[in-house]
Amino acid sequence: MATTKFVHPGILINKTDLEQIKMRITAKQEPTTAAFTKMQTSGMSSVTPLRPKAYRFSSLTYPPCPVPQVRCWTGTGQAYAAMNPQLGLTESGCREQTDDAMAAYAHALQWYVTGDIAYANKAIEIMNAWASTLKEILFDQPRTNTGAQIWGNGKLQAGWTASIITRAAEIIRYSNAGWAATDITRFSDMLTNIYLPLTISGWTSQSNWLMTFAEATINIGVFTNDGVAFDAGVAYWRAKVPTTIYLTTDGPTPIPPHLSTQFDTPAEMASYWYNPVRYVDGLQEETGRDLSHMAMGLGAMSNAAATAGIQGLNLFGEQGARIVAGYELNAGFVNQYLDEVARLGSTPPATWRPAGWVNPRFSLGGEAFKGGWEVVHKAYASKFGIPMPNTLKLAKRLRPTGAAMHLSWETLTHGS
Repeated sequence: MATTKFVHPGILINKTDLEQIKMRITAKQEPTTAAFTKMQTSGMSSVTPLRPKAYRFSSLTYPPCPVPQVRCWTGTGQAYAAMNPQLGLTESGCREQTDDAMAAYAHALQWYVTGDIAYANKAIEIMNAWASTLKEILFDQPRTNTGAQIWGNGKLQAGWTASIITRAAEIIRYSNAGWAATDITRFSDMLTNIYLPLTISGWTSQSNWLMTFAEATINIGVFTNDGVAFDAGVAYWRAKVPTTIYLTTDGPTPIPPHLSTQFDTPAEMASYWYNPVRYVDGLQEETGRDLSHMAMGLGAMSNAAATAGIQGLNLFGEQGARIVAGYELNAGFVNQYLDEVARLGSTPPATWRPAGWVNPRFSLGGEAFKGGWEVVHKAYASKFGIPMPNTLKLAKRLRPTGAAMHLSWETLTHGS
């Protein structure tokens, strides 16, 4: 039976959480106060042709940049476009869409903390702009001459954006901010008709994609009060989490992802997990790829579980051993890296490996590894009394967290 009753606000944080954030900032308690300042000073990582000037996400002059058609290509699609300039293929709206979602979220949080209606109005402006403009997010068509998706990042783009902007929408809708009912309906229709078909159907075998789809689908279900969508997101989470973090109880190799016949042999499965020399408790499928994609996957997984928890489902409990092992192992790797950076005063040499490393290569893969640690620590250590020392050590040394798409401002919302 589909879930039919939802707690609101109930995406990632609830009313009690929002009131606690507000109280801590009023009392100038840390790390919340510093995290709020961090959010207010966080800015766009880059400018784009559609928005050639940089803005802070919290700025009341922040201009939304909606487009009717979002086109986000993969490397294959970009190469195909470069080789076929006569086709006039270009990206459009990718950075703007995620930036606008983060800006709406920042303004919604500022509204709740300060009570300044100008922040609520800015969040509403951003959400209404996209709801009245966006017609589609391309993914499957057109394709290259070899059948590959040109706009192959469309699903992930939909997942990222839906995960973030629904948080803003939930806060605004359930805080007497003056968002018109007709605008809420139009926004809900956008989520249902444009975003949800891309996230609910899943795709690919990469952990960060799988968990992003789960988070986005769950969030859409909550905001639109769609029990079928919510339950589908929960079922997807339950099915995919065991395929993304290894436990020895799984057997000699991880539970197969069952997404295609590509991973039928031990060699194919090893390749899927980036060729570890052995599988150890807590190894995440993308650990050997890089620590940033690993953190993005773990973060989306925990965000989804946090939202489900508000709605009465204890997903953290269902996969507690697996999740704790995944975080503690990988937080330990990141801590070792940061310890080595502190010891050397510079980036470690390319040959450096953390103790216990089981993959052929080691890579940070960007800055995303700095996010995704606060939500899970609050869930297990603060709520369930399960210590996570590696995760806590890492969360504290990375505080306050900044803007990082679906991992944005987690010290503000979950640090204590």
